Amino acid sequence: MSDTTELQHYCLGITDGDHQAPPRSEQGVPFITISAMNDGHLDLARATRFVPVEYFEGLPATRKARSGDVLYSVTGSFGIPALVEQDEPFVFQRHIALLRPDQGHTDSRWLTYILRAPQVFSQAKDIATGTAQLTVSLTGLRNFKVPFVGLAEQRRIVAKLDALFTRLARARAELDRVVELSRKSREAVYSEAFAPFMGHLLGLGSALEDIRYGTAKKCDYGDGVPVLRIPNVAGGRISLEDLKRADFEDDELTKLSLRRGDVLVVRSNGSRELVGRSAVVDDAAAGMLYAGYLIRLRLDRSKLLPNYLHAYLSSPGARRTIEALARSTSGVNNINAEQLKALMIPAPTLEAQGHVVSVIRSADARADRVEAEAARARVLLDRLEAAILTRAFKGELVPQDPNDEPARVLLERIRIARAQELQPKPKRGRKAVAPRIPREKKSAMTKSRQDDDVKDKPYLAGMIGKAGGAMTAEELFRLADLPVTDFYKQLAWEVDHGHVIDDANQELKAA
Repeated sequence: MSDTTELQHYCLGITDGDHQAPPRSEQGVPFITISAMNDGHLDLARATRFVPVEYFEGLPATRKARSGDVLYSVTGSFGIPALVEQDEPFVFQRHIALLRPDQGHTDSRWLTYILRAPQVFSQAKDIATGTAQLTVSLTGLRNFKVPFVGLAEQRRIVAKLDALFTRLARARAELDRVVELSRKSREAVYSEAFAPFMGHLLGLGSALEDIRYGTAKKCDYGDGVPVLRIPNVAGGRISLEDLKRADFEDDELTKLSLRRGDVLVVRSNGSRELVGRSAVVDDAAAGMLYAGYLIRLRLDRSKLLPNYLHAYLSSPGARRTIEALARSTSGVNNINAEQLKALMIPAPTLEAQGHVVSVIRSADARADRVEAEAARARVLLDRLEAAILTRAFKGELVPQDPNDEPARVLLERIRIARAQELQPKPKRGRKAVAPRIPREKKSAMTKSRQDDDVKDKPYLAGMIGKAGGAMTAEELFRLADLPVTDFYKQLAWEVDHGHVIDDANQELKAA
């Protein structure tokens, strides 16, 4: 597909949401943000709040989305399109643009697909500006270069994309199912591993040599002693990426330095799922300090093995207990040292603890492999989706139909129609002034495509030749003396048969 045009040629208008923050209300019209736009669809269930009905009714029509419109994020997480398929009203602000496709020659679903293509996102990245948040201007959006194809070909592309994307969706759903089965299998192994010992419980406090909160000192990326923070307790392991540092007095180093086998526990976080997450300190982290949102557990290893305690704290039963304790109405979830000390831990012999750790490590390794393979498969599916959209953008996804109207001819017809729409309407009581572009009138048209000197003849090419060899479609239309429909059918026939050359500079030339 070599023909491209500006995005605005597909649309009756491209605008954005209100630039003022709308008022809030307990009920009314849903207010959406970019988070409601995903995979080309709009989910009104993800509306963040409501605005008064009166506010919505006062908006201009150009800011009221309707079914068939296309939304496009232009600020922050820019480059996300979503088709409006609902008739329900909703409100959005200026970080979302509203495209109103010209339904006479634009399939809204096709436009949504094309806006997802890598070639379009690349243009968005190139023109996005701003400091706090990158923004794609409406002028830049209107001037995006997109493929220009007729409505019939658009619909063929949509049918193909719908079929391919349905298969991609099924593949993603299957991967989600595999990951969910892996998660359930992992949880079952944990539960079964600890079940035989639930009659032999030990209060965690009685198995501790020391329990201590971390440092409250501010850390940065300069020099000093490394300090582990919440991001360094990830996936059940100590991560040494993104370390911050600080200088400490000798007494602080003595109290807070980590040893191999210490267990670090997240004690405070906005996400309850992270509270109580643990990791065992290894040789690489020994000697480092830890921040105040972590608690260090130093075990009496004659009673509990560090890796065994870590495994139990990760089990479904322990997670339910910890998350129940960590519930908060303030938005920050906490578990304190006394609550941790009061946890009851199944405490078999050290030999049995070692066996449990071995069983759980094997289960974790299997589940990790499955989930890693699923993640790699998702990446491949994402790449395949991008490749499909790239081919759609280039016009390589479906075969071309020789009966389709040539893109340049269609574009010129749209331009003429738009120009006619823009002609000033005569004032009431005055005689209408003839428009700049002549409208079709039966009395004014003396030729027909069925005339002997027109049908299957280079009629238009001859006119172009007599006029100097080149002219626009608008100029040719004035000379042709053909009805609009006949004119464009004849022009399409002559372009297709090589009598007229449709030049890239939008001029028509006689061959």
